[in-house]
Amino acid sequence: MFLEWLERWNHLAYVHAWLSLSWTPVRVCRHLGLFELHRTVCRMQSQKELYEKHHDTADGRIRIWLGIRQIMNCTDELLLATRDTARELKTGIHMHVAEIPYENQLVTETRNVDHGTVTYLEKVDFLQDNLLTAHTVWVNSTEVGFLSQAGVKVSHCPAAAMKMLGFAPITEMLDAGICVSLGTDGAPSNNRMSVVDEMYLASLINKGREVFKNGVTDPTALPAETVLRMATINGAKSVLWDDEIGSLEVGKKADMLVINASTWHMVPLHDCISGLVYCMRTENIDSVMCNGQWIMKDKRILSVNEVMFRAYSIDCMQLIHRGQIETMFLLLMPSRSCLCGSCHHFQLPFCNPLLCFFSTKKHEASQSLSSFFSLPAWLSNYFGSIFWQLPKFCSWSF
Repeated sequence: MFLEWLERWNHLAYVHAWLSLSWTPVRVCRHLGLFELHRTVCRMQSQKELYEKHHDTADGRIRIWLGIRQIMNCTDELLLATRDTARELKTGIHMHVAEIPYENQLVTETRNVDHGTVTYLEKVDFLQDNLLTAHTVWVNSTEVGFLSQAGVKVSHCPAAAMKMLGFAPITEMLDAGICVSLGTDGAPSNNRMSVVDEMYLASLINKGREVFKNGVTDPTALPAETVLRMATINGAKSVLWDDEIGSLEVGKKADMLVINASTWHMVPLHDCISGLVYCMRTENIDSVMCNGQWIMKDKRILSVNEVMFRAYSIDCMQLIHRGQIETMFLLLMPSRSCLCGSCHHFQLPFCNPLLCFFSTKKHEASQSLSSFFSLPAWLSNYFGSIFWQLPKFCSWSF
């Protein structure tokens, strides 16, 4: 019976990285001493089922990838099974890699390698050309070589890097032939979630890093043309989709933005590409087309009732501020996840988010868990007490 409950938790695999202590259902099960029960077999089977059901649906706009949160909370068995399953399904893998120094320190101390995550992944033959690594900040020159030789793609998130992580060696990666795209990371480590802002920041912080590294200014480091490629065709290459999207070419999908370049901060427009990278803001985007259909036209989103959605969001936050709801989780169902463009967090148009609210009262949290997941009372009480305690240990950013 418990394996059935465990599998239901596995279907809710992404309690997204809002919890500073990385509390996930997996970690909770570890505390119960039950995680070892068929963990890898159950997960790979559920991922295969999700792939068979949802991959290449919605007129080809949804593609299912396998995701590993990070090396610190997964076993070697899960790493290798994920690698082999991705090969079998001919799909990709997304993983946070070398985000913080402590990650490399822990890997060095526990996995018998001389540096960190990338060195270990190379050792176990996990690096391959269908792997997209997010952040990849704390890597040395040898590890840059490993990434290049294996054809690994990297998602650079400059806003998150400046806010929380550090400065990735992006110019060295590009010089080594690595495909580097742009990502936003999640809201707690970015807040704006704008690829337009990421283009601007990517160009500037990497110019600044060159000054710090060489002691000499170089305004040509990471030029606008390179940054635009990172935001477009490199994003498509990173998600193994460049045969259909990422550039305006005959035979590819009609994905495009209509930019209003007549606003004060974009005039006079001397160079179109430099203007897009250094001057454009999100409010300059007038219309958005995806696969030949308008998603936004004349600044009006056609697929979502913006007024109702905004009002609902405000109501939720007012409840939180009044203390009637203490913790809000956004559970991204893997059955509706898709890597979209170069945003590596499976959050953009094709997700089906399920908002779960847990009351400040412990027994109400337990009841919510019991009713939603069909857990027995003793297990829901255990989980409920943990979720009830989370706000005391977590840092939130809204």
